[in-house]
Amino acid sequence: LASLLFSLISVPLDISFAASDVMVAIGLSVFIGLVSGFVPALLAARLDPVIAIRQA
Repeated sequence: LASLLFSLISVPLDISFAASDVMVAIGLSVFIGLVSGFVPALLAARLDPVIAIRQA
């Protein structure tokens, strides 16, 4: 039943990506991941641990 429904819904698509597009997408996602990880870590590193625990 599932294969019948899938065959009715699926549409053949010709999609191709250039290698440069894939590299840009990977690079951008790595950059966003690094920024979203480092910025909070840097802000947390500047806090006094006792004050941070009291405010939590």
